[in-house]
Amino acid sequence: MTFLIQTLVALTAGLVRGFSGFGAALVMAPGFTLVTDPRDAVAMTILLNVSTSAQLLLPALRATRWRDVGPMSAAAVLAIPFGAWILVTLDGTVIRRAIGALVLGFSVVLLAGWRYRGARTQPANLLVGGLGGLLTGATGFGGPPLILYFLAGDRPMAENRAGFISFFAITQLVTVPLFVWQGLVTWALIWSTALLVPIYLIATHVGAKLFTHASERVVRLIALGFLVLIGVVTLVR
Repeated sequence: MTFLIQTLVALTAGLVRGFSGFGAALVMAPGFTLVTDPRDAVAMTILLNVSTSAQLLLPALRATRWRDVGPMSAAAVLAIPFGAWILVTLDGTVIRRAIGALVLGFSVVLLAGWRYRGARTQPANLLVGGLGGLLTGATGFGGPPLILYFLAGDRPMAENRAGFISFFAITQLVTVPLFVWQGLVTWALIWSTALLVPIYLIATHVGAKLFTHASERVVRLIALGFLVLIGVVTLVR
């Protein structure tokens, strides 16, 4: 039953990530905590996302606006160790509840139509990147501040999607060795994650194909629907 639930979570997360460019970690981190220790759930989330980085990254690199994503990524790299310290310090139940609350709150904010209204300056880029890095280390997902920030502008979804993919790839590649050093990644966890990789890769590929045929509104609503559901389930469990 544990593996079945993990498989369903990985399948859903892959579809969401390939479809929208974001949201996979927001599905996996709370989803895995339903049957897995929260720290293992966060580590599995990072490992699975790294496994698909090359799959989506190469085409995304060309479309990424590096003037924004570069400073964000640099700030995130500096903040990730502090988030990882929070992960290893807090009680597992607190971590699981915090993950559920963050996912649900973020989804509700987006569904309500709230948008960041400030200027997109370099200090703002650094702040958003730092928050994203902190969340990546602590929960396995650093997308919420980045997504709210990116969706504030009038740039096309394809450009935003490329920025998400590039940022996440950089932060995850930094997080993995840090987690290994802290003992959060074990051989047993690597084996469990490896079993889910083919499912996640196939689902991501299918989601990317669906993206080319869907409207931006449909992409947003489907992704947020998944996130609200899994956030609620995590909190009430």
